[in-house]
Order: sequence, then C-alpha cells, then structure tokens
Amino acid sequence: MQLLVLCVTALLFGTVTAAPGQQHKSLLELLKKDARELAELVEYHENSLKNEAENDENLAGVEQTGEVEETKRQIGNSYPLNSCTEGTNGMVPLCQECFFIRQLPPEYFPSMLNERKCQAQKCLNNFGVCDQQYMTVKVLRNTGNDYQPRWEQHNIQVPSGCKCTLSQNGPLHPFIP
Repeated sequence: MQLLVLCVTALLFGTVTAAPGQQHKSLLELLKKDARELAELVEYHENSLKNEAENDENLAGVEQTGEVEETKRQIGNSYPLNSCTEGTNGMVPLCQECFFIRQLPPEYFPSMLNERKCQAQKCLNNFGVCDQQYMTVKVLRNTGNDYQPRWEQHNIQVPSGCKCTLSQNGPLHPFIP
C-alpha cells in the first residue's frame, strides 16, 4: 500500500513523458485541466437539466381543432446541439440563434423536430429586441394502441428563427427603409 502511495505521489509531482518536440507537463497540470473541463461539463449538464425542467410537457398547448394555443409549454423535450449562429460570408447576425432537437413523446410522429431558438433578448446595443419566430408544424399522434393505431393530426408551434426588431420611436428607426 505504501508503495502505491509513493508511486502516485511520484507521478503527481513528476513529469509525464512527452513525444519528441513536445513540452513535458506534470500530471498535476493535466489533472487541473481535467478538473476545469469537468466543472464546465457539470455546469453544461446543470443548465441542460434546468432547460429540460422548464420544458416539461403538458399537452394543453395543442387543441383538437387544429388551432395552436399560445402557451409557454411545449410537447416533448428540447436538447441543445451546441451549435449557434456565428455569421457567414463576413456577415454577423443581429440576434444569436442556437439549434436544438426536440424529442416528442413516443405516441407522436415524427419523433424529432429541429428548432432554432433566440439566445439573446436585446440586439443592436440594446436599441432592438430579439423576437422568437415560430412555425406551425403538423404532426401525428397515436391515440389508439400498437395493435389498433388511431392517428390524429395536431399542430405544434416550433421555434424556427429569431429577428431583431426596432422601436418606431427609437433613434435607429430613420435608417430603416
């Protein structure tokens, strides 16, 4: 046992051999880096759980008439894809959007939907507001069972984009055609 402790101590304060041309790093430095990455992963996971809790399902958002009821509840759970708009071709988006996948409950078809959600509330140095845009998607819900399926069509609002809007009385309004 003492030999094991001695070996671990030597490893912690010794150096890890590196390939030719690479810098030697102590195991302690590597462990510190891993600890920082673990803390970031835990924070990401906690934020994901918080978002999942906020998006708990309640079917009250879908009416049988085909109309979409305005509500903050959604069907299914959204999971971030760690992909946000950065701009393309030298252009910068006014509102940052991130991509999500929504997993619908098993009785729905299709089972997954793509989403684009606003990640900011303000734009243009707080002269504008980022407005979440929605698209209505038709999905099928099995109200029967596996042996006798009975499919009903429902409309679901899916976040589809984000746009920056300005106040009509704001200082930037004269620059808008």
